[in-house]
Amino acid sequence: MAKAFAAPAQQATLAGLPETDRARDFVKLEKNLNYISFFSPSKSKRGKKDPASAPRVRTITYPPREVDGKMVCPRTTIKPDAQLGLPTTADRDKYMASMKIVTDRKAKLGQVQNPIGFTTYELLKGLGLTDAGFHYEEVNQFLERMVSTTIKSEYAVYFHGAKRYAKDIFHVFNRVVLTGQELPDGAVAQMNYVYLSDWQLENINTNYTFPIDFTSYRLLKRDIAKAMFGHLHT
Repeated sequence: MAKAFAAPAQQATLAGLPETDRARDFVKLEKNLNYISFFSPSKSKRGKKDPASAPRVRTITYPPREVDGKMVCPRTTIKPDAQLGLPTTADRDKYMASMKIVTDRKAKLGQVQNPIGFTTYELLKGLGLTDAGFHYEEVNQFLERMVSTTIKSEYAVYFHGAKRYAKDIFHVFNRVVLTGQELPDGAVAQMNYVYLSDWQLENINTNYTFPIDFTSYRLLKRDIAKAMFGHLHT
């Protein structure tokens, strides 16, 4: 007799959840970072002493497209911080959690404005992580890495507001103020403040985004699976 096979627990989806729970666990991500594979499917390697082992610049070339009447080969070059390295899978997790905060605020306020403030505990809670001290340090490293990594776009990153593919050099986060650091008005920050780049802020506010099932994403354990999830989900 043929046996009925139940779906593995780790592949559970949101289908059985109430509609309110499903909406609460979706994240709207800006499309470009998924397209250009900004995050490396690898572990963090911090504080290299040997210059020869410093993280390498990563360049990705994409299929040709027509831009302003001519065919071009889009390319992105991602330049890491010499000590912190390229953004990793762990950074992808934290970026997803930060975009969940952004998604919720946009739904409430209609648009997102800089700076975006959140506590480290709020970010860790969104990922189901404890408030252990080393997790706080990892969040600080994530924020530092995001603000220090440089993207060089040759017709790869799309500016939705201007309706053009960028040939430019920029960052994802333009500025980060960590808890305990000084704010522009001289006050001490009681939480983290992230200043999104102008292009990312504009793309989010003009809905150049796609939804990701954050609950299903958090069930994934392997780096490659998380790297592929956004592409397959799209």
